[in-house]
Amino acid sequence: MRRRFENNAKLYEYKIVSDCIGGGVIVEGKKVGTIPQGGQFIFLSKKERLDSISVQGGVPMEDRQEIDSQVDTTEELLEQDSVVLAIALTTSPYYGFRVSVIAPDEFTLRTTNRINRTFLITSFTPPAAIYGVNFGDPIVLNYDSYQYEMPDLVIDGPHDRIVRADPNLTWVVRCTDADFKPLPYPESWSGQGLNSMFLSDMKRLAPGDHHVSYTAYINLDLINDGGSKVHTEYLILEKTLNFTI
Repeated sequence: MRRRFENNAKLYEYKIVSDCIGGGVIVEGKKVGTIPQGGQFIFLSKKERLDSISVQGGVPMEDRQEIDSQVDTTEELLEQDSVVLAIALTTSPYYGFRVSVIAPDEFTLRTTNRINRTFLITSFTPPAAIYGVNFGDPIVLNYDSYQYEMPDLVIDGPHDRIVRADPNLTWVVRCTDADFKPLPYPESWSGQGLNSMFLSDMKRLAPGDHHVSYTAYINLDLINDGGSKVHTEYLILEKTLNFTI
């Protein structure tokens, strides 16, 4: 700082250094100019001591930088409950059971993406005012900054697409319970495709009420129009047939 003389009046030069480019320079409550590109503003005053000096504005906007992103994808088969196990009693040419799977021709596969992102936020705060400024060294009024991490969740979806069961999928069925012995033969069977059917036979039963239970284990492979596998649903289906002979 240095003293000047203007019209024989003694003036004091205050040099204000700030990175708030374009911010207003406030001296004792009045705006006296703006911080230029070079970051230095000269103010002349007849006073050797100023009550206050501050800078308003010129602070950068908040900065958001993505530092992490994880995608959690869930797939839901809307018609899953429409896949059922069916058992029918056969009496000709022998007593037995016809076991099959009933399923829709097409399925709806619903996909939802949960995108968990993390942002690094940098916020800027204006410089605090300086009070009781004496004539002397340069006055530094720089903005301050602080950083913190902020999570952000984005839901992408749901997205639905039509798929079909792979004709080459596999499934296994087993007789798991009956009120008669021996169990129907064969007790288990493996097949290919939902349209395949399992046939078993049993010895003649005594007249009366009976029951038999089967469990099917299905690798429900689903394909798109191009034949590519897009999803597999593992299903366990149980069915009990009550019948009378």
